[in-house]
Amino acid sequence: MTSIALIYGSTTGNTELVCQKVGAVLESRGFEVWLERAERTKPEDLDRFDVLIFGASTYGHGLIQEHMGKLLQRLNDVSLAGRKCAVIGLGDDKYDAHYNVESAPILEDFLNGKETTLVVPALWINKNPVPQLEGLVANWADNLANQLQ
Repeated sequence: MTSIALIYGSTTGNTELVCQKVGAVLESRGFEVWLERAERTKPEDLDRFDVLIFGASTYGHGLIQEHMGKLLQRLNDVSLAGRKCAVIGLGDDKYDAHYNVESAPILEDFLNGKETTLVVPALWINKNPVPQLEGLVANWADNLANQLQ
């Protein structure tokens, strides 16, 4: 069974909600999912998983969620080369019209620099994710599952 670590940085709960939905879809497709907050994740935790998914919100003018930013710093010296990965980015254009979901490219750039394989394009969510859980979010998770089988 393919094991997936779904690690997220969430301040208001929206990113956590999206990651819970992604995790539920992946589990329904037969994957083993470990859902964990970025601030509780240790670099050595990642060694146990076949696939890594990183999710984070965006704040202010294109800033990644605080705890995810700190996790990325802790992962600077960790080799992730060859690992299968995916990215979930959230934001809201009320903070900044141009950099409202900047967490997605920040995470993608980090993972590309670590020589990982991004399995699917990032999931980008602007504004409230609740209306998008059954459509966009579930479809993205299904596409990811298809690519991993």
